[in-house]
Amino acid sequence: KEVYIKSADPFERGRQHGAQVKEEIEKVCKGYLKSFERKGYTWDEAGQMAMEYVPYLEEHMPELMDEAKTLPDVLSEEIERFRSEHQKGQSAAGNMPGNMAENAAGGSAAGRPAPNAQPGPRRMKENRGLLKYILIGAVTCGVYMLYTLHMLAKDTNEMCDGDGETTAGLLKLIVFTLITCTVYNYIWHYKLMNRIQNNAERYGVKVKTVGSMDLGACWVVLSLVGLLISWCGIGLILSLYADYLMFQNMNLLSKAYNAAVVDTYQA
Repeated sequence: KEVYIKSADPFERGRQHGAQVKEEIEKVCKGYLKSFERKGYTWDEAGQMAMEYVPYLEEHMPELMDEAKTLPDVLSEEIERFRSEHQKGQSAAGNMPGNMAENAAGGSAAGRPAPNAQPGPRRMKENRGLLKYILIGAVTCGVYMLYTLHMLAKDTNEMCDGDGETTAGLLKLIVFTLITCTVYNYIWHYKLMNRIQNNAERYGVKVKTVGSMDLGACWVVLSLVGLLISWCGIGLILSLYADYLMFQNMNLLSKAYNAAVVDTYQA
């Protein structure tokens, strides 16, 4: 979706941007509400944790904070209604006796997850490598490569939970790739790479790419050019470099996610 900004003032830029992507913002906020609930946090508790980062952001990213201040003016009553429904459910759980209330709310009175609540966020793998992908993939006749793609989709969906998108799983990737004569494979990787880039920015991580290209376009261009000139060594190198970028950027996102989410939860 194209967004047109006609101001140099950070606050006004944020207002104009928010007004044009109002529905997208609401969708993302709803995703975050559900994500917090699954991890045992209320919206208010998540907000309190987020406030710890405000002084750092105000010092190092003041313009970003000015843009963010427009958010309450942009969100519609639908978000508040959605939040209110969650709070009513938590209040109902609070009227239950003993452990029933803790289990329904997903946590103890001290704010920690109850013993039988959902487990905390899973620590993501940070050392995915191209060489391992190729060697073990060759030894297992491609099975390890399929497993790696399965885990990429699973990890991405978990780390990017709340962004309003879903990365298709391995079965759909295989079936649609066969049906479309490999076209869907490029679409799948294009969406995956762009999702990695968008969420890396959300965690404050700068992705590795070629020039100024988006990660999705970068992977597709390198792979297609590599396929077209596959008769020479350069073509193979380009195709391998596309996958190398995929693994490296997934590792960057995983490190940021582990630091921001997993370590915080365990602390």
